[in-house]
Amino acid sequence: MVALSLGLVACRHGPQKSTSEAAAKPAPALARTNRSATIPKPPGARQSVSKPSEPAPRYPSVTPVDVAFAKVVVVRPTLRFVVLDFSLQPLPRIHQRLSLFRQDQKVGEVTVTGPARGSTIVADLLSGEAQVGDDARVD
Repeated sequence: MVALSLGLVACRHGPQKSTSEAAAKPAPALARTNRSATIPKPPGARQSVSKPSEPAPRYPSVTPVDVAFAKVVVVRPTLRFVVLDFSLQPLPRIHQRLSLFRQDQKVGEVTVTGPARGSTIVADLLSGEAQVGDDARVD
């Protein structure tokens, strides 16, 4: 039984070669890849000089969005208040100061006083003037 198992082990691994035969036979050459091959450029073509570039950032850069950005939807100049619509933005906190802009020019300043309903909130006009359609944001 032992002889049979030794015979099966020898058959599975094939015949043993001596160390002198293995040393005399050269190792097979690795297949060449075209990774190091260069594409020839036509004569007269300019050679591009590559500058060492900075490594790519590990995380993408993030540009912060204005926390409070709204549109003026109602103006009551005699009572000096406006209603601001923060349709897709979170509502600002009470007593937060916001600047009013018209065509990227600052035209006034408000303070959020409340009450709030849905996405709109009331703000008192501190200085300047307001018109429907003005932008309100943190300055």
